[in-house]
Amino acid sequence: MRFDLLKYQIPFPLDDEKDFQLFTKELFNEIFSTLSFQQRGSKGQWQGGFDVFSDDLRMAVECKKKDRNRSPSDLQKELSEEIQESLEKVQSVEIQSSHKFEKLIVVSTFRNDSVLQDKAAEVSTEKIKVEYWGWQTLKEHLNNCETLKTKYYPFMTELNQTYYSPSRTKQKNTYRAGKDNRHVLEQIHETAERFLPLVVLKKYTLKDLYPFNNTDQRAHHFNYTLEIKNANVAKFLKGLNQNDFGDLIIGDDIDEVKKIDDYELKIRECIYFLRYNFAHKIETSNHGENFTLPTLHRTEKCACEKCNYDNQDFASLLNQISENNKNYNCGSKYEKLRNAFVNFKVGNFKQAFYQLKNVLDNSKKS
Repeated sequence: MRFDLLKYQIPFPLDDEKDFQLFTKELFNEIFSTLSFQQRGSKGQWQGGFDVFSDDLRMAVECKKKDRNRSPSDLQKELSEEIQESLEKVQSVEIQSSHKFEKLIVVSTFRNDSVLQDKAAEVSTEKIKVEYWGWQTLKEHLNNCETLKTKYYPFMTELNQTYYSPSRTKQKNTYRAGKDNRHVLEQIHETAERFLPLVVLKKYTLKDLYPFNNTDQRAHHFNYTLEIKNANVAKFLKGLNQNDFGDLIIGDDIDEVKKIDDYELKIRECIYFLRYNFAHKIETSNHGENFTLPTLHRTEKCACEKCNYDNQDFASLLNQISENNKNYNCGSKYEKLRNAFVNFKVGNFKQAFYQLKNVLDNSKKS
């Protein structure tokens, strides 16, 4: 089934600028149904104001991969200057080469922005029209390119099958349960690794994922409690803990676990995956027994915003924000934090998560 990329707030998945240029080349070839777009030069060479171009379409594309954690105002100012610079460089290249461009598109992993769109229109000339495409525009075009979506977001295909085909997922889970002879840590980590780029899955997805549910029966997930139908998985998770020194404590099958490469890292990633998807407690299907997953955080007391955020400690986070911003008007942050807490209390955990994250991110930028 086709998945809609626009439903998910996910960033560009690659870190390297050359990867972004390759992605842009492939995307523009798809958009314009051509193979004429190519990358200009190689890393370290002067690009002349554009990274991708098509002489057939007389079009140049300049790629600007940005760190989205930076201040939006700083990125806006920086990109505004770069739009002007890119046009000047393209005009200079035209004089010295056979390239004759009629359009320059500056693409960025930063958001769509009216100021930057206006800037592009302002610097356009009679010969070269300039446009700015932010990440939302790129994602809209990418959403119509199934091959590229699968290439750059492979985990989304799996998520789509899981979320939109629950009956198929249950059949698949039952089949896999009889074939999978790996240790449960390997089974859990495979699922966690597949979906970790999303951090938070769509509601009701986790409870039916293999290996947490290895049956054709319905499971439930509410109030931070995940029902696990797989008795072996529940037994393994119940045996996990840490001592006062922060060392991992593993249950009865410790010898088998230690045979797994990077077992400690894998355990921590599995716990991270579950807790960030609001599975703080586990309920076993056999006897309805409940137990709490360990946090596996550092053992010393820490009141930084990151740890308060990880533990969803609203009161401590509020105090820390207030302390860090004594000379700053925190009224809006108090209101956002209050809204997050209300959602948290009534069970809207995903909404609370994103509101709390927004408060944290804004506080760090202040």
